[in-house]
Amino acid sequence: MNCALLFSIMSAIYCQQPDFWLEIRKEYIIENFEKLVYYIKRYQYSGYDSAGSEFSTTCKHLVRLAEELSEYSLSSSFINKPEFRLSGSDMVVPEDLAFRIMVAAILASQKIGNIKHKILLRLANLLVIKHKMPRTDISDELIYLVCNCMRKSRVSTLGLKWDDIENPENFSATRLLYNICQTRFNDDSGCDCGFEGKGTVMFTKDGIKAAPLNRVDYLRTSLTEYLSIGKSLKVYLPKSDHIKKPDSVEDVADGMTFMTRAQSGVKNQQVEKKRKYVAGAIIPVAVRSCWGVKIQAESIDPGYEKVAGKVNINLLDSLRYVDKHKMMTNVREGITLFVEYTPDDNEFMFSLKGGFNPFYEEFANQLRGEHMPGVYIGDYSAGTQWLAEDGFVVNVMGDVTDEDVLMAMEQHIPVNIRMNSTKSHNGNVLINGGIVDVLDVDNKLPEPVADIDSYEYDAFSYLFGEFLKYSDDNRPALSDEELLEVVDEEGVIAVGNVLVEHQRRLTDTMPRLACLQTALMLNICSGNYDMGAYTRHELEYQMAVARFAAGASPMSLTLVHGQNLDGIPEVEKHERILAMIRNYREPEIGHVSDSDNTEENLEDTVDGLIDASNRLLGKIDDREISRIKLELARVLDVDDQFKITDQVSYYGVESDTLEFKSSAVCPPKNRLKGSQEYEPDTQIWAVLKTVCGFLNSTGGGELLLGVRDNGVAIGIDHDYNLLFENGRIPEANADRYRTYLKNIIDNSFIAYKSRLEKSSVTTAYISYIIEVNNEGIEILRIRVDSFRGDMVRFHPDCNRPEEVHEAYIRTSGATVPMNRTVREQTMQKKYHKVGDRDGNGMAAIYEARNSKKRVLLKSYTSRSGVRDREVEVFQVFAESNCILAYDVQAKDVRLFKCSRWMDAVILDKNCTQGNSSKRDLQPDVFGFVFDPDKHTYKVELELTEYGAMLLREEHPGAVSALFRTGRTDFPWLFTISVNSLDGVGRFVRGLPSECRYDDNSDLAAFLES
Repeated sequence: MNCALLFSIMSAIYCQQPDFWLEIRKEYIIENFEKLVYYIKRYQYSGYDSAGSEFSTTCKHLVRLAEELSEYSLSSSFINKPEFRLSGSDMVVPEDLAFRIMVAAILASQKIGNIKHKILLRLANLLVIKHKMPRTDISDELIYLVCNCMRKSRVSTLGLKWDDIENPENFSATRLLYNICQTRFNDDSGCDCGFEGKGTVMFTKDGIKAAPLNRVDYLRTSLTEYLSIGKSLKVYLPKSDHIKKPDSVEDVADGMTFMTRAQSGVKNQQVEKKRKYVAGAIIPVAVRSCWGVKIQAESIDPGYEKVAGKVNINLLDSLRYVDKHKMMTNVREGITLFVEYTPDDNEFMFSLKGGFNPFYEEFANQLRGEHMPGVYIGDYSAGTQWLAEDGFVVNVMGDVTDEDVLMAMEQHIPVNIRMNSTKSHNGNVLINGGIVDVLDVDNKLPEPVADIDSYEYDAFSYLFGEFLKYSDDNRPALSDEELLEVVDEEGVIAVGNVLVEHQRRLTDTMPRLACLQTALMLNICSGNYDMGAYTRHELEYQMAVARFAAGASPMSLTLVHGQNLDGIPEVEKHERILAMIRNYREPEIGHVSDSDNTEENLEDTVDGLIDASNRLLGKIDDREISRIKLELARVLDVDDQFKITDQVSYYGVESDTLEFKSSAVCPPKNRLKGSQEYEPDTQIWAVLKTVCGFLNSTGGGELLLGVRDNGVAIGIDHDYNLLFENGRIPEANADRYRTYLKNIIDNSFIAYKSRLEKSSVTTAYISYIIEVNNEGIEILRIRVDSFRGDMVRFHPDCNRPEEVHEAYIRTSGATVPMNRTVREQTMQKKYHKVGDRDGNGMAAIYEARNSKKRVLLKSYTSRSGVRDREVEVFQVFAESNCILAYDVQAKDVRLFKCSRWMDAVILDKNCTQGNSSKRDLQPDVFGFVFDPDKHTYKVELELTEYGAMLLREEHPGAVSALFRTGRTDFPWLFTISVNSLDGVGRFVRGLPSECRYDDNSDLAAFLES
């Protein structure tokens, strides 16, 4: 691009820039923040702005203010939420404005290409402390964000947007917390690091790992996983026979004691005092960010204090002909460069030239006396300059008189040059040499260089690539201990806060205790002792109420706090609740109510339940008293620890083939306490995901609705009453509830390969059974068989929410999203299982269909006799026990009954009828192919109750075509279209007294013939 054109473009860009906002002071930023947001958002940053430009200066001061405000993250906690006050001033910044300033600083630094990880981390921590997390699932995202901020991973997608802060009236801190969790990082670009205090916390590419050991012992000791929180946080302990993974409250107590003692004995390793670099030193650095020609780097030698900043990439004479932008395409995050340390430069901390020149000189000296091709590139004061193909610029002294050399100079013909010597001059490396000869071995001039620009770029790129290899080969050799970059405690504190807030959203006791136990360890590790005392108090309270629910004596439960927790409302509330519990007199077990208890009336509810139980003890049945205690455990969120006795129906524990759901219309409490209870369109997806998982598994399973996770029934009456009240079902009973769920499930699935959809997927594989247990409680048992020979996913028409994946599978007692690899592996298992069960080569049928190979049906029996049939399989209809295939000999698409062949063998022949218009035909309910393009018969058949029952049993696909008439003698009407009357005729002839039809119909004529 020529200079005039570049100037015109830059002038156009500059003319479009918003007006500069003139003044930079902390108070002015705060008072004129809306103008600042307008300016930064609309400024078109080109990468050519200097460090002293208006925009760069604005961003620098904004970032400084944001860093000052974000420092309150270090002193804030759940027990101490200070105001945002400017240092050296009495000005208090409103909370919303402080958050908006931090977001603006992050967005501004993103525009420059250097996102401030520390501000991003602190903002997330402050939002967690000051605002409740909107959903439990964002805790994993927050831990992921903290980990990558500590590792300084490159942000690939920033969840924050200008829309989050532009309009102060619409600003929402809760929405901001959700959006910040959408941030994604390039995990490979970060550097693993660790904090060492009273324990070690590692921030790695694979997640966060913590242990009550110092860094050296952590790296050298054989460890075992003790706790796992979410997707990416694990706690490790030294291998021991005395401590096991916590499966009970007592295990948690033992583990807490062990970890606390271990942490008290942690002694930090002796750290040698690090040296400081002097100006002009040549040092190794790692590239942390690369934005065009703007590079940020930091030193990596562990023996020196860390320094970081921008790199001046101007190599002057060394590579003066190469486009800097092109050269920088070879630079990426994480690579090593040798640079000169230039702390006196106002803009750049490092100079690439200072590190490149020693390499350039050393490399040139290694080639001294060598001959190599070179092309003329210009003159200098004493002669000519030639560019060797290895990237070296060689000075040849004297005037050129040889005609061949002059022609080579004019036409860019390579000549053979020799490198004689090197010397340094004014900070540059000069190479002196001479021309050896011009002619090649045949005494002819070589071919000229076709594109001199490409030649120069290739030569300099090669040389710069050698420099990058040199830098990598000569980087300091570090031990495992030295490779671990040591960071401050901010990330550890933030993760601890996330866990404390996360556990408040959970209903199940053991995950809640695991969060608190891990948070306590992190608090102690980081030296955050006030928060540690708060977390320990919370953990001991949770263990106390869990012990009470499990049957411990109320008088044995105590809870006290130290002076540093005086005046904390939540601490005092928990102690009052435990004091109430100590007045409780023992009953036993029972049912639960569906009433809601908010945090505001929790104490009144506990006091009322205990008082009611004590007054009624001995006056009513023990089972009724037990229901009060179970309700008490429920409002304390420890009902999953309630002791089960023989008096109550117990449905076991969840497994690969068994899942419990308390409701199909109300969300569990661990989604969000205080949310709307009635959410059928949301909660139904918990049911659908489980059904999908069972259909895709190799063994199927059962979903019990109206049963809590602890195996105790609470019934489905609350569900169907709510559905009736909201007009979803016409009557409040279990049968209508079953029909409601069946209709939804029947329309929610489609098969991957066979393309069966909706009720064709579910009818033959899912049954719905209403049960009433010993306590008179109704539950719904949904029995799901494995979908044979194929996998299913959610139908495109079923309005799947964004957070719900396309398909699920049941594994390790959980329903998890299914990826392509898992799907293929499970399909193979299903093939073999079907083949083993049927013994007629069904595994080969499924495999042939998916691999598009022909298959030979051995000894197929039909009206024409017994013979082998070579076919191309289109679809497998497991519910009808048949396949739809192209008969190669008959040259037609037909149905083949699975029971009529002896075996099936895959042939080494590819299918040829892949585009057949008949490949999507379906069998009718009687197992005959249905082709709507052929002649069809409309069948209307009235059935008795017994006839309808037999039709459903013998031909499950007929269910969708059965309708109640309301009549007493023939209460069912069966309506269907078929190509052949053979199937329905055979059914009617077998049950003449249970069927009735029109005497003038096609069916009547068929039966009389």
